[in-house]
Amino acid sequence: MNNEKSSTAANKGTRFMKKAGFVVHCILGIAIHDLFIYSMFSKGLEFWGPQWPIYCVLQALVPILSAVVIHSCSPSTCTKLLCRPYFSTAAIWALVYIVIGSIWIDDERKSAIILEGSIGLFSSLYHWTVVEYLCFKGTANTTSGAKKAAEEDSLEELA
Repeated sequence: MNNEKSSTAANKGTRFMKKAGFVVHCILGIAIHDLFIYSMFSKGLEFWGPQWPIYCVLQALVPILSAVVIHSCSPSTCTKLLCRPYFSTAAIWALVYIVIGSIWIDDERKSAIILEGSIGLFSSLYHWTVVEYLCFKGTANTTSGAKKAAEEDSLEELA
């Protein structure tokens, strides 16, 4: 009897933490999306040419792709081939902007380029990790026992 109560309380606590994590993930995704859309329209082509709006769109779509993949949660090969190169491209491009901004840019754009490159790097790596953990469940290098345990721990009941 006492064991059932503690199990129910632990289950409610785990469910609450999953819901809270899901809400924080959604709020963070909306904030990052809006930051890059605002940056694209406020700075425009004058900031760094046509590559800046393309970079901002790439980074703004990272949370959207993450949300779509987590919501559909189909860890197929096609989904992995779409997500992994997209997130890695966004992370590499952000890292390149951090390096270029810190080494070769010496005007008023330097801090903005480094800051938005850092935010883009954090965003792409964070969303990539969340998608790998929640949807793909680390299927690249896991044993069957660890894979089964990861499949049981999912946010599917929240969607």
